[in-house]
Amino acid sequence: MHTLRLTALIALFTIAIAGCKSSCGGCGSGSGEVSAACNSNKAKTVSLFNGKDLTGWKADVPQADNKPDSPPSFIVRDGLLVSKGRPVGHLISDKQYKDYRLVVEYRFAAKPGNCGVLVHTSTPRVLSSLFPKSIEVQMMNRNAGDFWCIHENISVPKMETRRNGKPESWGGKRGQNRHIRNLTDGSENPVGEWNRMQIECLGDKVRVWVNGDLVNDGFGATATSGQIALQAEGSEVEFRKVELTPIKELTAAMDLSKPEAKTISLVPDEKLTGWYPDVPDADDNPDIKPSFLIRDGKLVSMGRPLGHLITKKSFKDYRLEVQYRFADKPGNCGVLVHTDGKRPRVLYDMFPASVEVQLQHKQAGDFWCIHENISVPNMAERRNGPPENYGGKKGQSRHIRNLTDGSENELGEWNTMVIETLGDKIRVWVNNDLVNDGFDATASEGQIALQAEGAHVEFRKLDLTPIKEMTAAKDLE
Repeated sequence: MHTLRLTALIALFTIAIAGCKSSCGGCGSGSGEVSAACNSNKAKTVSLFNGKDLTGWKADVPQADNKPDSPPSFIVRDGLLVSKGRPVGHLISDKQYKDYRLVVEYRFAAKPGNCGVLVHTSTPRVLSSLFPKSIEVQMMNRNAGDFWCIHENISVPKMETRRNGKPESWGGKRGQNRHIRNLTDGSENPVGEWNRMQIECLGDKVRVWVNGDLVNDGFGATATSGQIALQAEGSEVEFRKVELTPIKELTAAMDLSKPEAKTISLVPDEKLTGWYPDVPDADDNPDIKPSFLIRDGKLVSMGRPLGHLITKKSFKDYRLEVQYRFADKPGNCGVLVHTDGKRPRVLYDMFPASVEVQLQHKQAGDFWCIHENISVPNMAERRNGPPENYGGKKGQSRHIRNLTDGSENELGEWNTMVIETLGDKIRVWVNNDLVNDGFDATASEGQIALQAEGAHVEFRKLDLTPIKEMTAAKDLE
């Protein structure tokens, strides 16, 4: 009897595995291909660069065939993936992908020049003994978003105005017209500033945005899956983000942000322009070591002396994207929204009036009310004490637990926190998981502050975008 039951269970398990392979096109360890179908339960964003080394990638640099001691074309420096530009070649992902959104944040480290992201990459060195079979999304300065076809092909609207030659000459091989110009050459930020390129591939379509502007919209691609590659093609380029999310539909073919709603970076220069520190211990000891500084292009909270770094400007109705990591030991830190600089140190002679979004390790996304207040669904389950004790002052129940404590990445890895504020609402995601959703906040605008509260924390991104509506209260794709 037990043998028959075990046999039946094995049969059912075998059928389930076969069904998964069939519906997912055989993705997994066999093909290395990731698709939306295989991630139907939850489309988790994955970082293709771990910030430490080139795990998951392999370099294809022709010069190294005969000169194995050639300097590397791709390195990791200060937590950034760097294409040195020379020797020319490609850094190619080990895995293959299809149906995804790829977000790449990059900048030219010195002189601007040439580089690119290659999608649907396959056979190596098919063109000029260098370029792999693929569709290149150009990053060349002033040409970001152009397509270059490399033994593949793709179409775009109004092709005759954006591709040289006659239709019969259009293709991806040597001698054919391989270049398709983008829709705008005015979308890149000034040299030295970070750019955000978003590439979406779904079926035979490839759609591209640069800094929120739709710059290309291709269809009829001759490839629909493959590896991803980054180029070394003459110029040094730094990458701080290479993130992929499986998708089942494309974002609408329109600019992602209105001209009046452009994203701005709040990461300051070495003088911390646009911010000011409020560190109580510095009142009597002005020569004390700084609690906040810029190091390797990142804003660093040293953890001590305790205090806050506060924006000079006030903001309302915005999306704030924060990328952070604990530099060594985990600990405490936070992002304070709706901060009132005219009410500094109202709590424990240190904390300004605000709503704190917690960054503390294993508690990212908790709310702490500081002479302000906010409500959340199921308040009785997530806030201690009786309702009459809820508040933001000393002795009141100020802490509101998040919806999940399992959303942070491993220590040392970068986390992405998105905070949206609109009117009296505050909504928070950590690594795409919805972790808090507040309403009836007693403040709806104010400055933004970062904490020094014991732990050494690095911030590589603080991007703010004005919004008129909130993202739906669910996990992000």
